[in-house]
Amino acid sequence: MKLRYFEKEGIETFRRFLRECKKDPFLTPPWNVLEDPKLTKLSDKDIDVEKRTFATKQELGEYLHTTLKPLEMHDLERSRGLWTWLTLFYFDSVAPQDAEGKRKIQEEKRYIFDFSSYRDRGNHLAQQAWRIIEIAPQCNRIMSYTPPHVISDACWFIMSSTFITRIKYIFEVIDRLYWDESKGEPKAGMIKSRNRPGSLRYRFFPRIHQLEKNYDLTEIDADTLIMLLGKEFNFARKSGQ
Repeated sequence: MKLRYFEKEGIETFRRFLRECKKDPFLTPPWNVLEDPKLTKLSDKDIDVEKRTFATKQELGEYLHTTLKPLEMHDLERSRGLWTWLTLFYFDSVAPQDAEGKRKIQEEKRYIFDFSSYRDRGNHLAQQAWRIIEIAPQCNRIMSYTPPHVISDACWFIMSSTFITRIKYIFEVIDRLYWDESKGEPKAGMIKSRNRPGSLRYRFFPRIHQLEKNYDLTEIDADTLIMLLGKEFNFARKSGQ
C-alpha cells in the first residue's frame, strides 16, 4: 500500500474506533479508512509500506527507519497524521489479538501521536520504535527487545531523557551495564531498584548528571565513561581493565 497521512477527520475516525474497541475488544479495525480519500492524503514521496507484523520493537523500528528514510525529518518527528495512520496500518503489531481474538487497548496516546507533549509522544508505540533506531542504531536492545505494543521501564527511562540520548556512547555503556547476554533480556533487578548498586533509574542517571558538571560527556568513549562512573559500576568493565 502507498504511504498516506490521516487528515483531521481520519484521526477522529480512528479515535472513535479506539474508544469502541475498549468496550468491544473483538471489534474489527476500520481498515477501509486507510485509503479513504476523504480521510487521508497520499505522501508526496511515493513510499510503499508492507502489510506485516513485527515480533519486537527493534524489528518495527528498523523497518520504519529504512522505509521512511525519504521523508523530511519534520514529518518524522512531528506529523500526527503520519504516525497515527501508520498505527492503524500496523495495528496488528501495536495492538495484537490474543488467543481469543481480543485486543487490549491502552491509553490513547499510545496510538494517536501528539508532538505538543514531549512526555506523551514518548509513549507513542510506532514513533517510539522508529526513534529508538534513529538515535541508537546499535546497542539498542535494552529498549527494543519487547514486542511493539510494550514500552518497558528501561525504554521509558532512557528515551524520555533528552540529555542522556545526546551522549554519543551512552547506549553502548547502557548495553554493557544492564543487558544479560545469557538470558537475552535486561539483568534482573537492575532497571528500577532503589537499593541495588548500579541500578539504572536510581544510580546510573544521577551519576551521569553528576559527571556532566565536570566533563563533556558527548564524545567520551564507552570504556572511559564506565571508568568515570566509579567502582559501583565496575561490573561493566571489560576483562583486563
